[in-house]
Amino acid sequence: MSDNRFRTKAGSTILNGSDPKPQTVAEVSLSPAHDLPVKKTLQTEAPIRHLSMQGEQRRAIAYVEDVQSNYLDVTPEYQRPPTWSIDQRRLLVKSWLMGLPVPAVIINVRRDWPGITVNDPWTALVDGKQRVETALAWFEGDLAVPASWFEPGDVEQTEETEDGSYVRFAGLALRAQRLVQNRAMLPTIEVRVGSVEEEAEMFLLVNTGGTAQSEEDLDRARQVAAR
Repeated sequence: MSDNRFRTKAGSTILNGSDPKPQTVAEVSLSPAHDLPVKKTLQTEAPIRHLSMQGEQRRAIAYVEDVQSNYLDVTPEYQRPPTWSIDQRRLLVKSWLMGLPVPAVIINVRRDWPGITVNDPWTALVDGKQRVETALAWFEGDLAVPASWFEPGDVEQTEETEDGSYVRFAGLALRAQRLVQNRAMLPTIEVRVGSVEEEAEMFLLVNTGGTAQSEEDLDRARQVAAR
């Protein structure tokens, strides 16, 4: 009888009568010359290490200050480019004004990495780029929202659009500016991992673990909200 035996446990020896050299499951899955279907393994080289994290509520404007002072790197190499539409950014501002919960931002502290100097960003944005970029656009005056979202007395300068009067952050009265600064919060999780590769793994786990809402799902909610 041919000695073609395959065992499913990762790292177990696989013998093939046409290949005198034993191979492991991981080796077979990476071998383009093998006839078996390619299968990625979820096995790890060592037991999973629990990450120590610190959580806090941070004002969104604090992220603006971190970027302006070069303390935070918002474009690590694994990050995607800007993807939110202007209306998506406006709706985040609306969520801030309403006090709705916003998904957490994840940052990694790189301060103790070899080669990091005082001229380099000491933290990196692992997840939450679109939210942080929205904070930058709003507080730096690159984003306008409907003036009707504010009390009339809190709006000092508007601009006319096809959708009516819009206002930028600088067009709000000082009282309203302070109110928005205090209400615009970004839950923050701070981690400490030692490489870009580990940051990228976190990015992948956070962004691929769920299932995106379909347009049918969203349309159903829109119809209910519009009643």
